[in-house]
Amino acid sequence: MSIGIVGPLLRSRRAGTGVLVMATVGVDGAATITVTSPAFRDGEQIPARYRGRLVGLNLSPPLAWSGVPADAVELVLVVEDADAPRRLPAVHALVAGIDPIVDAAPEGALWQPSPLVGAVFGRSLLGLRGYVGPMPLRAHGPHRYFIELFALDRALGLEPGFRRAALIEAMRGHVRGFGVVVGTYER
Repeated sequence: MSIGIVGPLLRSRRAGTGVLVMATVGVDGAATITVTSPAFRDGEQIPARYRGRLVGLNLSPPLAWSGVPADAVELVLVVEDADAPRRLPAVHALVAGIDPIVDAAPEGALWQPSPLVGAVFGRSLLGLRGYVGPMPLRAHGPHRYFIELFALDRALGLEPGFRRAALIEAMRGHVRGFGVVVGTYER
């Protein structure tokens, strides 16, 4: 089967937003933290330099956030593809342990070593510990990449290489604020 055929065959198969970390940990109501990127606006296409290695430079985009609750103990940053043709979203980055005094991630910060104070990296696509840029199947249609930031009321104490399921379990009942910015990409 040619690569050009796989995307259209799987076009209707998508993980969906109901299985993103923000839906799974049960955040209620509207976002309380504002997350932005100077590289793209919410809902816009992710520029080439922030896409995966075969289609871009694989740098994590610069991010900024405001509105973190004063009592936050730890921040968690997750990047997920809600339109991956699988049961769960494709994980492009998992970063826990971020000190709540941090209010931005410069370009490339979602890789080790990171300038983010306290950052502990979980496993993303291909088992890597760090950012993996968007690179969806050709002709699969547009993909939405949710960059989710969570403020927690406790330190999770996760070890490097933690998995998405362990993160979700540790976060349940401890989210005090969240925000999201969405970038898109289609090949």
